[in-house]
Amino acid sequence: MKIFISDYDGTLNRGGGVTEKDLAALDAWQKNGNLFGVATGRDLRGLMNVWRRCLPLKPDFVIGGNGTQIYDQNGTRVLRYPKSGQIVPEITHLILDRGGRIVHITAEEGKYILTLDRKIPENTKDIYFTLNNIPTPTEIYSVNTYFDSPKLSAAFCAECCTRFPEFTAYQNTDCADIVPKGTGKAEGIAAYLNYTQLKPEMVITAGDSGNDLGMLRAYTGSTLPDADEELRRILGEDNIYPDISAMLTRYS
Repeated sequence: MKIFISDYDGTLNRGGGVTEKDLAALDAWQKNGNLFGVATGRDLRGLMNVWRRCLPLKPDFVIGGNGTQIYDQNGTRVLRYPKSGQIVPEITHLILDRGGRIVHITAEEGKYILTLDRKIPENTKDIYFTLNNIPTPTEIYSVNTYFDSPKLSAAFCAECCTRFPEFTAYQNTDCADIVPKGTGKAEGIAAYLNYTQLKPEMVITAGDSGNDLGMLRAYTGSTLPDADEELRRILGEDNIYPDISAMLTRYS
């Protein structure tokens, strides 16, 4: 048995959803007795909303929030790694001061969102806030934002890591994912393997951007032609594939 673990946005979903070819390859991979997992910066609820609408994607597990929450194939959370939310007001101000376009907080009790356009969708389960009522959740898993360019995102992540040493800010193109120090996709995979008593040498990973680099280095890593240039350079030409199907063909 082998374990294929892929990033979602930019890797499985390359702008128009998961292709039929890749879906078929993943289905065959699982039917052959292998495991398939998703490691993503998103939380499970966001992923399931997408999958229920348009995709027959059925991972055996999900490592969500950049390794802060881990779920089994039934969507049951089996591991979690939160941190105190006392940092939220200070991070919120830093994000907005540096040009961030949104503040998205994933906390144990729900999601908190600040948007610059102040448009609040109807029937949302999320809690929208302003600078006049910034929340301080008891426990948080991540704070997410995006900028007008990858350069701004990179500068923010570097500053955030310096100012808030108990957290790590991962750059994902123009986005920034801020999570508790010691969590990440690689750490989430390690925790899942320990929980299930599966072996690290069974793991093949796929990703396309900075927040995937840890898992791609820690486990057999693969990427795509349009992935971040630095990531492609680190992995080398032999580990660049045209699509997910080609990756699975190599390791089948």
